[in-house]
Amino acid sequence: MQYLSEALGVPVVVENKPGAGGTIGSDLVAKAPPDGYTLGIATSSSHAAAPVFRKDLPYDPVTSFTAITMIGTTSYILIGGPSAGAKDLPTLISRIKAEPGKVA
Repeated sequence: MQYLSEALGVPVVVENKPGAGGTIGSDLVAKAPPDGYTLGIATSSSHAAAPVFRKDLPYDPVTSFTAITMIGTTSYILIGGPSAGAKDLPTLISRIKAEPGKVA
């Protein structure tokens, strides 16, 4: 944090708030005063997946935050067990089209 403190001209304190796929820390950032002194890192867990898996998400991943910059990217991988009946995406798409409503 030394470099960030030097760049900003103010002390920087890191306060890790792990748990619940990042939603605990994200909730604290969302509820912090909008004074520019609290920053968080949005992840695919806390901002893309959480709204799908949690009906009681205590923040809106779009409106509760202001994006500042992108610091990295992540890849997504589509996986399925043997019952998926496909070893690649084109085969899976063909199966879904051939059996509408049967693939969840």
